[in-house]
Amino acid sequence: WKTGTETFWAADGMKLWSWKHNPRQNISTWTHYWPNGRKRLESTWNTKPAARDLKRQFVGWVADGPAKHWNEQGKPTKVYQFADGALVGEVAR
Repeated sequence: WKTGTETFWAADGMKLWSWKHNPRQNISTWTHYWPNGRKRLESTWNTKPAARDLKRQFVGWVADGPAKHWNEQGKPTKVYQFADGALVGEVAR
């Protein structure tokens, strides 16, 4: 299991994305960044999802929760809601 934060940096030193893993709660948060360092996208993932057709859980990543989007200036633009890997809809900002 991964714990804590992992970050992917471009060769030029720019932060591209990061994962924040919380295995005790079976949740990871994936964040993408604009070239200016501001958040571009942040999404929540269930890391121990239940199978849809079986009565068991698996290790993996399934979108589950909000997916927030920002423009390069840092203004929120969209918020989507996911449940068990399916898009539920757009949430009013």
